[in-house]
Amino acid sequence: MATTRGDPNHRGATRAPRVLTATTSADGSIDDPHVWYDPSVPAKVGDALGRALVQHSPGTREVVERGITRWTRLQRRFAARVRAARAAVDGSEVVSSEPVARYLLDAVGLRDVTPAAYATATANESEPSPSAVRATTRILEAGIPRALVLNRQSEGASTGHLVAAAKAGGVAVVSVTEGPPANAAFYEWMSSELRDLVGAVKRGDDA
Repeated sequence: MATTRGDPNHRGATRAPRVLTATTSADGSIDDPHVWYDPSVPAKVGDALGRALVQHSPGTREVVERGITRWTRLQRRFAARVRAARAAVDGSEVVSSEPVARYLLDAVGLRDVTPAAYATATANESEPSPSAVRATTRILEAGIPRALVLNRQSEGASTGHLVAAAKAGGVAVVSVTEGPPANAAFYEWMSSELRDLVGAVKRGDDA
C-alpha cells in the first residue's frame, strides 16, 4: 500500500513512492519469486523504473534515458533469442525438480510433464512423498522427457533420485538458479540459462 510522508491527512502531505518486492506486480496479480524468468517482466519493470526515476529526480533524465535505451536493446536481443529457442525446441517435454524456470519454459514452448503431486509439493516448498518421487523417476527412467531441469540452489532429498533416473533413461540434466551469480548482469545470466536449457533439450533429442 502506498504511504505518505508525515500526516497523510495533511493537505501538504506528499505520497511516498510505492515500494514493490521483486515478487509482486504493481496490481498484485503476481506473487512469485521466479517471475524474473518471464521474458516480459524485466522489460516492463525497466520501463516503469526509468519513468519513476525521471519523475522523482528530473535532473537525471539524460542518464536514465541512456540506461533505458541500453536496457531496451538488451531486452530485444533476448526476445529474439527466445523466439529462436522456441523454433528449435517447441513442444519438447521436460521434468522440473522445482518450478523455478517455468515462465521461461512456457516462453520457449516446452511442456513440463512433472507429475502433479511432485510439482505441487515442491511449489509449496515441501518434500515430495515417496509415491510422487516414484512417479517422477518412472517418467525419467522411461526417457519420456528430453531434459531434467534442476534448481542448483535447492537440492532436496529427492533430487538425487531424479538425477539417477534421468541418467538411466538417457535424459539430459540441466541446472538453473533462482538469481544471477555474483557480478553477472541480468541478461547475461538469462541468456546463459536459456542457452543451457535449449542445449540440454537438444542433447535429449539426440539421445
